Amino acid sequence: MNSIQAETIRTYVEELIQKKYDTATIERKLGSVLQYVQWAYHQDHLQYSQYQQLKDEIDNLKKQFFASKPQSPYNEVPIAQGSFVPDVQNSKQVFKGLLSKIPFLGSKKHSSPTSTPPRSLRSHAPTLSTLSPSLHPSIPPSFYPSTLPRSYTSTFLLFGLLIILASLLGAGIYQRFFQKVQRSLAYPSTPVVGNRILSFQGRLTDSLGNPIIAATNMRFRLYTAASGGTTLYDSGTCSVTPDQDGIHNVLIGSSCGAAIASSVFTENADVFLGVTVGSDAEMTPRQQVANVPYAMNAETLQGLPLGTNVSTVPYINQGGDLLIAAASPQIGSTYASETFLLSSANSVTIQSAGTGDITLTATGSGTIKFLTGGSEAAVIDNSGNLSMSNGNQFQLGNIASDPTAIGSGSLYYNTTNNKVYYYNGTAWTEIATGAGGGLWQVNSAALSPGISSYDVLTGSTATSSALVRLPGLTNQNAFFNLGTGNVGIGTTGPDRKLDVLDASNPQLRLTQADGTVYSDFQTDGSGNLTVTTTGSTVTFSGDTVTASDFTCVSGDCLDFTELEDTLDLDTALVLNQGSNTWTQNFTGTTTTGYTYNADSLTTGIASLTSIDALTTGTGISISSTSTALGTSVLGGSLAHLDWSPGSTTTAATDLFRLNIGANGNVTNLFNITDNGTSVFRVAENGIESAVPHSFSAAGDVDIAYDLLFSNQTAAYIKSLGPFQI
Repeated sequence: MNSIQAETIRTYVEELIQKKYDTATIERKLGSVLQYVQWAYHQDHLQYSQYQQLKDEIDNLKKQFFASKPQSPYNEVPIAQGSFVPDVQNSKQVFKGLLSKIPFLGSKKHSSPTSTPPRSLRSHAPTLSTLSPSLHPSIPPSFYPSTLPRSYTSTFLLFGLLIILASLLGAGIYQRFFQKVQRSLAYPSTPVVGNRILSFQGRLTDSLGNPIIAATNMRFRLYTAASGGTTLYDSGTCSVTPDQDGIHNVLIGSSCGAAIASSVFTENADVFLGVTVGSDAEMTPRQQVANVPYAMNAETLQGLPLGTNVSTVPYINQGGDLLIAAASPQIGSTYASETFLLSSANSVTIQSAGTGDITLTATGSGTIKFLTGGSEAAVIDNSGNLSMSNGNQFQLGNIASDPTAIGSGSLYYNTTNNKVYYYNGTAWTEIATGAGGGLWQVNSAALSPGISSYDVLTGSTATSSALVRLPGLTNQNAFFNLGTGNVGIGTTGPDRKLDVLDASNPQLRLTQADGTVYSDFQTDGSGNLTVTTTGSTVTFSGDTVTASDFTCVSGDCLDFTELEDTLDLDTALVLNQGSNTWTQNFTGTTTTGYTYNADSLTTGIASLTSIDALTTGTGISISSTSTALGTSVLGGSLAHLDWSPGSTTTAATDLFRLNIGANGNVTNLFNITDNGTSVFRVAENGIESAVPHSFSAAGDVDIAYDLLFSNQTAAYIKSLGPFQI
């Protein structure tokens, strides 16, 4: 046993890892190695120090690879995942590796002929085990007797069994891979899709290793990765009832959960099974679902399914149609020097569905050729030009009226008038056949479009951008679209958009009824404008000025020679005079020069003059230098205030009032002068009169205070009749 060293066991585990064994399998194999080491120690094939060294190495390896595995009250042991088929060849190689790594003999106790490994070890050697140690618990060392009959017979028996096993394996391999026998096809005549079911077997134990036989809820999930990843399938919670040893069998996708979708296996390179027991977290590590080497009905070819979507295998259906279910499929030959031929014993139909197009493409400098009877009929070169072979013709569509155009440049032959038309982007247009026909026609020495309803455009073919447009139909617009240019009538050098020249007659007439109702506009040699109208009114923006003679003699006056009617103001009138003097001249002799009527006024102010900035000026001034004022009272007055009510009326007001405000102080409120000398004045503190007064009315004169005679020379009180003081 000296050949078994700690380094040997570590090397063995590293080889298992390189072969991509999962952690559960490596753990089981290490458990079997530990059983073997324990047996060898109890049979005195190992000294205690050797046994302890190997045991410590195995414990260290377990801690290294399985230290993060979560603990659960359940010990779930997956026995089979998916539909597995034993790999005989692989089993032979694993058994050979076991013999090379862990020999049963060769220790210092080799002389004991009856010392052989216990049966439990021989039936559960590490590399042959496909079950968990939980299904095959280790037999305690005390189970084996301390002394066994030692005989070489057991050794020869062991090698005999190995030879028999090797023979059976060899025969099986020969029949499976080398013997040529006639076999029937493995698939039926009608393709059948098999159910996607994973067969799962395991054993449930509690934390002490006792089997759980009560019904237990379990859940199975399929993932894309050993940890994390995307969930591909979820069985939901299923009730599983183990047998008396805790072993249970579940058909995932049948007895537990819905059917597994085909995409789980066809669209994912690796699939991992996760198991959850009761309310525990999912057990780790997840178990990888191995590929099945043989199936009754293959659903994929090199990982691609039949033509149901993109990245699929084309197939021929029962109707003999080759189906390629992809967004943009292609059929082509990659052989550069050969021609790809698509032929049929009869007609060949290329058909698209719906609004799909049929595209013929010649890449590079190639052309598209049309051949009939083996001869070339037409060619489309790589610039898109179509050429007909000698002797071949191209026929336009024969239509009785204008069709719906497919675009500018379309052509058709009109069978009604036997003419060819092209579509110019707006309308069908006849192709000209020569002078005097087609697009133009000459009638009575007059040139007009070939079709009278056509417009005449100059400068452009588009109506909106033409320089000149003369419509061929009534109720259409004509225009001159000259940009910054002008149009002249009677002149070759127009100065404005429209320039009309006539030196003797009105240049413009606006007519409502031909020859009877109109208005003429004429500019004379001095630039004066005369408007002559058959009516009597000229309206400016809604205001009416009625006059038979409306003339401004000079550039700075507005002279109404004859104002026959009324000038009405529709809204308030504001005259902004500025600093200019407004002078109104009246030349009448016996008539009224200015009349202002406010006969409807009741509580307002008829005339208001505001002179708030007045200093040394005069608010209202009426002056006259006349030497012939009249002799009557009203014959030549400068001012006259008259109140003549229609009936007896008493007014509780002042007909004339002078007022000084609370803050005002003035020398005289009222002053009558004669050549500058005051004759009678009214001041704020008294009334002074420079002429004698005569009180001729009957009645008393009341004097509230003193009567003072201020003439210090002489003062008299005289009476022409009886006098009494």
